[in-house]
Amino acid sequence: MNSDVVRNQIESFVNFALRAGFAIDANPVLKLTSNLRNRITWSNNPRISDSFGKFATLDEYVAFVTRRDYNILLYDYSFIQLCYEFNRSEIVGHRLCYYPCPITFESSDFDNFNILELISLLDGEAWQQRLRLRSPVRFDFDKKAVSLEHPASHFTICEDSCRIPVHAPLSVGHFVKFITRHFYPTIWKDHGEALAEIGNLQWNVTDSVSSVDELSLRWRRPD
Repeated sequence: MNSDVVRNQIESFVNFALRAGFAIDANPVLKLTSNLRNRITWSNNPRISDSFGKFATLDEYVAFVTRRDYNILLYDYSFIQLCYEFNRSEIVGHRLCYYPCPITFESSDFDNFNILELISLLDGEAWQQRLRLRSPVRFDFDKKAVSLEHPASHFTICEDSCRIPVHAPLSVGHFVKFITRHFYPTIWKDHGEALAEIGNLQWNVTDSVSSVDELSLRWRRPD
């Protein structure tokens, strides 16, 4: 059953991240079942919809961290969200998000304060020195919400309205490899073999491209 495979893959990644010191906090991986639908998530009630309209803002980041709305909080206070939905064994949705911390801190800053306290203590000069203009990276899939402006599978960056078509739902292995290789190359260099063992699932290609000449994301699939 695909939902159980995905749950095991997320648990493997979370456990690896904690053992390797890549993560400093984590939530249990849950499987929530209702009728024939299964959701693999980090919380009984992930409140991701609360942040719609606030994409890539400091308020959104603070809200997520305050509620611990993530699978793992990384050592640099960025976080990762992994949520999949299945109808029987068919994937019908996912949200995969890497949210970089918008502020740069030194490890010694946390001797007496936590991340939320430090953000509240920053003054104007500190903001100028520490603020990092980095966008969340999000891969979404929603089989029901398909339109010309909203491909079933898409990649969002910089703006909530930026939905770049992706040719298929993204597996845990694909996402983990993408994030670690491009944003944490030292982690990938040191632990790439272990991370690659998470594996890649290949789901059916979706009709995600809304026009013939539109830019889209694809990857080579095994024969």
